[in-house]
Amino acid sequence: DGSIVGTPAYMPPEQARGELEQVDEQSDVYALGAVLYQILTGHPPYEGPMAALIVQQVLSGPPLRVTVREKNVPPELEALVEKAMAREKQDRIGSALELASEVKAFRDGRTLGSYQYSFGEMLTRYVRQHRTGVGLAVLGVLLLVAASIFFVQRLTEQRDLALRSQQEAEQKTQVAQTALMVADEERKAREKAEEDSRKAAQKQLDDRVDEAKHMLSTIDGMRIEPALADLQARVAEYEVRLAGPPKTTFLELGVDEQVGNGVLLSSLLGYVSAKQSLIDLLTGPAGTELPEAIAQIDLESERKDLTQIRLDTARLATINGDFPLALLLLSGADGDTPGLQLAREQVETSRTHLLELHRKRISEALADVEAGLNREWRDAEAPTMDEYVRRLSSYRERQTVDVLKGELDRLMTREVSSWSRPRVDLAVLICRVLGNVDQPSETVPVLAGFLEKITLPELELEVSLALCAARSTEAFDVLVIAMRKRGMDYWREIQSKFATIPMPARVRDPQNVTDWIDRSVAMYARHDFPAAELAASRAFVLDERSAEALLHRAIASRATGRPGAAKTYLDEALELEPEFYEALLERGRLLNDRPIYLPELDDFTAAIKLRPNDW
Repeated sequence: DGSIVGTPAYMPPEQARGELEQVDEQSDVYALGAVLYQILTGHPPYEGPMAALIVQQVLSGPPLRVTVREKNVPPELEALVEKAMAREKQDRIGSALELASEVKAFRDGRTLGSYQYSFGEMLTRYVRQHRTGVGLAVLGVLLLVAASIFFVQRLTEQRDLALRSQQEAEQKTQVAQTALMVADEERKAREKAEEDSRKAAQKQLDDRVDEAKHMLSTIDGMRIEPALADLQARVAEYEVRLAGPPKTTFLELGVDEQVGNGVLLSSLLGYVSAKQSLIDLLTGPAGTELPEAIAQIDLESERKDLTQIRLDTARLATINGDFPLALLLLSGADGDTPGLQLAREQVETSRTHLLELHRKRISEALADVEAGLNREWRDAEAPTMDEYVRRLSSYRERQTVDVLKGELDRLMTREVSSWSRPRVDLAVLICRVLGNVDQPSETVPVLAGFLEKITLPELELEVSLALCAARSTEAFDVLVIAMRKRGMDYWREIQSKFATIPMPARVRDPQNVTDWIDRSVAMYARHDFPAAELAASRAFVLDERSAEALLHRAIASRATGRPGAAKTYLDEALELEPEFYEALLERGRLLNDRPIYLPELDDFTAAIKLRPNDW
């Protein structure tokens, strides 16, 4: 369906384009190459603060070469990474096994099939592999030389003793001449080493011309000038507002204004990242020059322009309350950049004051909702529930989660069944904000704990939808556990939102019955009914006593228009577990679609007897 699934920094271009049908073992080879890239350089192939920006880089072209990031990487490993991460699948290494064999060959000191060795490299490898023999041979030569030197020295000493008076002056002259020659040779050797190093660095720059041209084309295609003009206008306007009167260190922006700023910041961040990559690509040691094909680029001017853009973009991010982004932008500027320290101080000051304001706004919202949104004396212009959710969800700081968790804990000190409508509304507000605050690692455990404690259907639904909104694999596991506890009626209310949650690794690559059943549930929620039935069938193959596998096989079969097969699976499930509540309900619903009423009533009656309080 064109969706992109996976970890952006490691996904091959075909996966980043959403061509999931093209994803195969060659795609795995690319991902393994990306992992090897990070092992060698200490960095993933592509980096960025947001997944969307990383995907954009993947689609734009190959990453920086390994030796650009880490010059000490052996050339055969660099070649291996580039072949594994080839843009076209047919250019990559044949299989993951072949890639592993190449890596093992390097580890064992053997040659790699994917790299063309020079004579010098083969000679070096031979010396390394036969270190003991070569060492003994060298030692023998050294001993022979030492013995020869000793013998010559003895002869020289005897000669010198006889001729010392005649050759004293000549010796001093010779010593001086030798010293001059040695000094001259050392100077020439040093100059040659420096020139060789410069030539090697220059060759590296020359080899990067195609990459630089591609990067320039990408940057030109961004058409960033309107965004830069918009950035300068917004920052100038905000600085006027900050100057007052009254003078302030931060602004409380509306949600829509923050969203608009966020869109602009995203486009600017992509530009800054691309521009920095170009500068890094073309920066060489002192004495090197840009290749003629790209000599028109003024690197010093480019650095100054990029630094100013970083400062302006960081200022907008600070005013917009996105402090991590502001610090990320500032971290890329040179340490002696004018205004850098002031910008960092502005970030910290604004963060402190804005956190205080956000805490106050959260407390005001919670108090207002707990007092009753429908109370007679409430201001007609006061925010609605949806407006509170939208505003508080924009406070994407750890403080927001901590405050809301504390409020949930306070609410749970009283029995849920005794809650008034305002208390229920308060819990609804907290759940919705936690689901949308975009901090799943902190919010999912809080929501999961709340879901375990409540029994009120309205709140069960709200918490479950909030977990869906978190869109994390941890939320996936919490919700499938809740499905088994609360049943399929509960599940039908949330499955459309559940479809947006990424599947955890155990479900993407199932290993046991539970994994296959959970995969069936995930595929059904995504309306891929044949895949859902196949997954449930695989679960049943692993455990032919699994009534749950038969239930989900029946549900998927019914969705594909095969009610007869569905009934057969339900009959088998009830033979295994005659009091299987969910299977009784599903068979009753299935029979309800036909003009046959007595069996339907029998199933519903049996289900009611099992759980009379659920009807």
